Amino acid sequence: MRAALQEPAWSQLGKKAADARTRLWSAAIAQLFLQRGNILSAAGLFGVPHVKEGVQQSPRSVRSLLMEAESGDGQAWLVLVDRMVPNLIHAPQPLITPGQGSEAGEQRKGVRRTPASAVAALEMAFTQVHNPAVTREMLIAFAKAVLEHSDATRAPTAPDGTTPICYGEQDWEPGSRTPIVAGMILVPGIDGNPTSFVVDKEWFDQTFPPVTPQTPRGATNRGDDQSGKDDDTRPDIVMRAPDTVAADPRARLGVLRRELPARIELTTAAYERAVQSADALMADFETARRLRADLEEQSLSADQRVEWMEKLTKARGAAEASVVALQQVEALILQL
Repeated sequence: MRAALQEPAWSQLGKKAADARTRLWSAAIAQLFLQRGNILSAAGLFGVPHVKEGVQQSPRSVRSLLMEAESGDGQAWLVLVDRMVPNLIHAPQPLITPGQGSEAGEQRKGVRRTPASAVAALEMAFTQVHNPAVTREMLIAFAKAVLEHSDATRAPTAPDGTTPICYGEQDWEPGSRTPIVAGMILVPGIDGNPTSFVVDKEWFDQTFPPVTPQTPRGATNRGDDQSGKDDDTRPDIVMRAPDTVAADPRARLGVLRRELPARIELTTAAYERAVQSADALMADFETARRLRADLEEQSLSADQRVEWMEKLTKARGAAEASVVALQQVEALILQL
């Protein structure tokens, strides 16, 4: 790849190399989609540090990320946005475009904005509370729909069974409206339930307007193509402590009631993994014991046995303490 792109030494990499690699990534990702957007829709999403150091994808599953975001984890939302970006570009109604809205002309939807601006606005929406149309339920429903639409085989239907229309085409003549096809998704309401409109760039840009104070992630130093410097910043996702969820006690209670079911799911999944790890550990120790007996090898030293036992005793103590905490939670559920 370095030879094909005629890249300089890594110490001299600059914006040109980052742009070339971004276009290559975008072209490769486009091959995975039936509806292929403009490969320049990824312009600016990767910077010089990404080329030099690489980009590591989180090993967490989408299901786990959705539950963590639903429970209030802003970092999980950032990872979800990363997973969503290709689907937002290569969709029947592209939501991230090369910076010119959609097609030029009177029927152009949305506003002129860079791809990095669209991604940054979606990232920041998780913690912005001034927009009453953006709720945690709406964001989670939108993420689920976006991550599923590339596998859709049927066109969406409105909740009442009718054919929906694109959000930005409500005032268009019926004959000029975009046909509704598989892969389109319905606009989620503030409660997360689908509406009778199809998500398009008009809806996306109104719901997640351009943000100006923050520098989009991956934004490169455009003044010096070979400077090797890159302002690679992401909007900070600040996790609020439980005692500062909201100043209004009634609002705080509402937030907790929305988040607690997802936290129960996360705790349950963590315990399932812990049980599986303990079972695997027991099986491995049993295999080691049998092999030592069959091979007539010497037993562990006393110091090593004491060390291992102390670690297991500490783990068992933590497990027993957590059981007490879970029992207290069960009692608190009855009081809610």
